[in-house]
Amino acid sequence: MGAGASGAEPPVGSAVDRVYLAVASPVRLVDGALCVEIEQTGFEDVVVWNPGGESTLPDPPPGAHSEMLCVEAAQIANPVTLAPGAAWAGTQTLRTVA
Repeated sequence: MGAGASGAEPPVGSAVDRVYLAVASPVRLVDGALCVEIEQTGFEDVVVWNPGGESTLPDPPPGAHSEMLCVEAAQIANPVTLAPGAAWAGTQTLRTVA
């Protein structure tokens, strides 16, 4: 993961569900020559997960877990609490970079 994460790379292809707190944006996901920059606003944390080979998710075809890693913007350590009528916004933007 990028700056602000623990420095450990999450395993791809096996079951994983990790929370990274206070992650500096953007995060870069690098796979060989492919690099995806993940920028988030309104979120401090990141969740990285993969269902693993024993997934009961209905969508992915068999074996898809070996090529999948989900990186989600999250607000876990400091949950957002809204008063009635209040608003909050968060975004996550993914883009490929050279």
